Amino acid sequence: MKWRVFERRTVWWPTRCGWACLLLPTVALSLGWCFYGESFLSPTSRLPADVLVVEGWAGRDSMPAAVREFQRGGYRLLVTAGGPTGDSWAARNWNYAELAAEELLRDGLPKEQLLIAPTNESETRRTYHAALAVRRALEARGELPAAINIWTRGAHARRSRLVFAKVFRPKTRVGVIAWTPAGPNPGRWWKSSDRSRDLLDETVAYLFELLLNSGRWGSAETVGLPGAGTTPSWPPRNSCVAACQRSSCSSRLRPWPAVFRYFQIFPLNNPPSPALAVRRAAGKGTPAACRPRARASARRYCQAAPRRPPMRQPALGLRRCGARHRPESSPAIELG
Repeated sequence: MKWRVFERRTVWWPTRCGWACLLLPTVALSLGWCFYGESFLSPTSRLPADVLVVEGWAGRDSMPAAVREFQRGGYRLLVTAGGPTGDSWAARNWNYAELAAEELLRDGLPKEQLLIAPTNESETRRTYHAALAVRRALEARGELPAAINIWTRGAHARRSRLVFAKVFRPKTRVGVIAWTPAGPNPGRWWKSSDRSRDLLDETVAYLFELLLNSGRWGSAETVGLPGAGTTPSWPPRNSCVAACQRSSCSSRLRPWPAVFRYFQIFPLNNPPSPALAVRRAAGKGTPAACRPRARASARRYCQAAPRRPPMRQPALGLRRCGARHRPESSPAIELG
């Protein structure tokens, strides 16, 4: 047997017609996105709603227009959303939600119709955390409207509506209003460096949110997300952690103890009996205020969970169930 370093092989290669068939759709899609991509990412679709949500990062210039929209649309409540403005090394960080509220009050918005929903998240998934803070602020007031409209900036509009719709589903419909600043280059986006950067960033971010949920699959941030589907997941993510997050516990429970308890409640092959799962779900490691919800969640899962094949290894399930814990939002601030 001879040792060879190279050998001859026959490969299939596209012809000129084949290259044309492969490249023409790509070129057509790229040209179409160049001319119509900005308008696709910047829709305006108002709904008959009582609540207008203003994203504070849209800028000071957009606040007078937001007040006019509030007065013209007959809204009952305006909610400002946003996170910190600076990095963690800044001497003092402001919050977009609070800055927007101050500007709206100066523009003539009544205090009794204003609700501030700040969030502490400024690194990643800011839109998602802002939407979650708005929902919690509305639920704290005891009202969850049937429809809301989102006031945001330019090409961010379609992604904002997608994220808010995921957070507020299934009871609340979400509309969007895209505000575009009047700049020196009102024509095509390639005439403005800011609009070009926004289009490129939002194109990637929208696809990331649409296809991959912005990387939130299986993380602790999706645990207990309002409006999530009712299909049981494997391993389950809706028992101990969700119970502690939704209950009135004074201190938050880190997800790791509950994650280890998952593998005590649910073995790696098939779920146990409901009675055994309920006893283990409300064990000593679960706070007293969380135990009723933990029992109910374990009972529902055992009744609905299908027979599943064994998982490959516990460490894989731990990585899927547990992620690092960080506070998602701060309590809402209501002026009045």
